[in-house]
Amino acid sequence: YFFPFVVLEDEEVSVILDYGKQINPNTGEQFFHKGLDFSAKGKNLYAMATGMVTGVGSNDVHGNYIIARYGNFFVTYGHIASSAKEYGDKVKAGEIIAQSGNFLHFGVRFKGEDIDPNEFLDLINNNIMQLVSILSILTNSVRKRQLNMTRTVTASRCL
Repeated sequence: YFFPFVVLEDEEVSVILDYGKQINPNTGEQFFHKGLDFSAKGKNLYAMATGMVTGVGSNDVHGNYIIARYGNFFVTYGHIASSAKEYGDKVKAGEIIAQSGNFLHFGVRFKGEDIDPNEFLDLINNNIMQLVSILSILTNSVRKRQLNMTRTVTASRCL
């Protein structure tokens, strides 16, 4: 699983409110939660990809929030303590864009439709794993070439 924040080895982060149909514990009414809420107090929040900040503000639903656009994905980081970016700022993957408040609401829209954020997080995780695999292949290829070059130079010196 990939989070928009760092999770230490000895740390547990839980989803305190999942995506989808929920029951309000205070009223008993059913509602549809359009995101994931993480127990991530005071965490640096990172850009999930290269993109642009398309919203910074405050409202009754998300408290203080920042929205980043990554291609056709619009990601809302809600209930933040502070924003490190302003509207219109470009962001790079891995760059700090905000700090979470008492918890983090993480919502994702794709082409104007709310989607399960788990799908987006899986996509990011799969992309990272694929890049790691490609880098491993390239690194091994470079090492083999260097080894072959060293052998060739050593062999020619022996002649």
